[in-house]
Amino acid sequence: MFFDLNIPKPDANVQEVLQGIVERGVKYGYRAFAVTTNVDEIVFTQQKMVKNKKKSEASHEATIIPSPVNLNKLKTDYPKVHFYNRINLKVSDNTNIRKFIQQKELKIYDLISFEPQTQDALKSLTSVPAMDILSYNPENRSEFKFTRKLYKQFVNQKTYFELVYAPGIADATLRKNLLVRSHIYKAVGKSTNIIVTSHAHLPHHIRGPYDVMNLYPFLC
Repeated sequence: MFFDLNIPKPDANVQEVLQGIVERGVKYGYRAFAVTTNVDEIVFTQQKMVKNKKKSEASHEATIIPSPVNLNKLKTDYPKVHFYNRINLKVSDNTNIRKFIQQKELKIYDLISFEPQTQDALKSLTSVPAMDILSYNPENRSEFKFTRKLYKQFVNQKTYFELVYAPGIADATLRKNLLVRSHIYKAVGKSTNIIVTSHAHLPHHIRGPYDVMNLYPFLC
């Protein structure tokens, strides 16, 4: 069974866009999808600003962990397909990693991924067993240093390394960044615990499973 565990939550027309992506994905043979809600650590700064306001306004505190996408319609329309809610947390500060982990609302989500922005944040995530997926954004210019030891630490806590493909289809620079990262995973970790997802914002970004395999042939 083929999975696509990264369909970003649309900014508008959520159900309509998701319906189109899932419809195309099902035709290609996918039988499981995860809708990803992205959260940046800047929410903690926003929350602090709210708390500094008058008490009369403090009841409208910024939400740290938003509610997941309602997947009931998709589950009804596609009863043989599995649907999950995933949250992706973008972090550069170790303190914010701890703050995110302490949020009880994380339990609402089926999958938890972290997207580190710094080397220190990457290292700190080796002690976060609640993390299912280590996310990578090819637009991030910071290239991290991976060692066999670091890679093994993630594997031991059952973390999966994500590679996406949709951003690299239309942009040569992003495609190069993705290939470089995949080579790193191959060199230091023998491509253990690798998952490839679409990160598709629109239906035409979806590719069939076997086409995806051809994008990263050396991972096999």
